Amino acid sequence: MKLAEALLLRSEHRAKVDQLESRICNNAKVQEDMKPDEDPNQLLKELLTLHDNMATLIQQINVTNQTTMINDDLSVTDAIVLRESCRRKMEALHRVYDSASQRDFRLTRTEIKMNVVINLSDIQKKIDELSKEIRILDTTIQEKNWLTDLID
Repeated sequence: MKLAEALLLRSEHRAKVDQLESRICNNAKVQEDMKPDEDPNQLLKELLTLHDNMATLIQQINVTNQTTMINDDLSVTDAIVLRESCRRKMEALHRVYDSASQRDFRLTRTEIKMNVVINLSDIQKKIDELSKEIRILDTTIQEKNWLTDLID
């Protein structure tokens, strides 16, 4: 199985866990003299087994990410961390940019005038650079995911 397939399977498992939890909760209590639509005990067994399977799958994904190298200095795990760091920086810069670029409306000349004291052009350039870096990292990670076999 390719790493990308394992990641898709993990996503499917997460969705199924949510679905099972909901089904268990919907069938855990019934009115007196009524039967549940589904056996919550059987659903619970299925949920716990699925969690165990997910744990194994996640361990395999993590080992594969740690040992798969994108280049001589960068593992897939390192690239994922770098991509997440870039995303967080970009989100922070977006918030700064949005806050600083909001217009202040003054109704009279006696109201306090606000001046922007940060270079919005530089911030926008940095946002663009980070966006490009994220795209490159994401594409590289995705490519590796489809070329790499999952380590058992």
